[in-house]
Amino acid sequence: MTEQDYEASIPARLKDNALWPAFQRPTFLSELDGLADDAIMRGTHDSYLGAMLIYSQLAEEIARLLLADAEFFVQLHLYPHEIHLAVQERATLGELIGALKRAIVFQGRDVVLSECQALNDIRGELVHRLTRKSSLDGVKADVEAARTRFQKLFAGFQEAHSFFWLYFKDCAKDDTWWERVEEGG
Repeated sequence: MTEQDYEASIPARLKDNALWPAFQRPTFLSELDGLADDAIMRGTHDSYLGAMLIYSQLAEEIARLLLADAEFFVQLHLYPHEIHLAVQERATLGELIGALKRAIVFQGRDVVLSECQALNDIRGELVHRLTRKSSLDGVKADVEAARTRFQKLFAGFQEAHSFFWLYFKDCAKDDTWWERVEEGG
């Protein structure tokens, strides 16, 4: 993207909230969350492992979205200077947690970080040490703990994402920001 394209893209994104950071497939992600809950209710070891996989993937999606929020927030502050947060497309949850730690501090960030880390630790313990165990007795407790962590993570995410969207909305109405755009930065 050229410098001129970048300078034009930020105001265009701000004008249209459909271009603000958001989940690409929110209905499907909600279905996955329900599927994880249903899997826990089935009470089989394979359904517990499936639920853990889903919670981990949903946590990744939350972390990616908050990183996109943080990037747009910083872009608005530094406009017209170009900046992008370096996050690999195929980053693991652990890598996304690291990126969130390096990003700006935002409302709800501490909850998101602690719950993402707890989920990642539970997943790592469960999956990577599965063959070292002598039974699957602790799987149910681990996955129920993961569900509780995910619920706390989602609450922290909602607080954080709402914080960013309120900022974007305020910025879109800020005459001073638009004057800076018209003046070329």
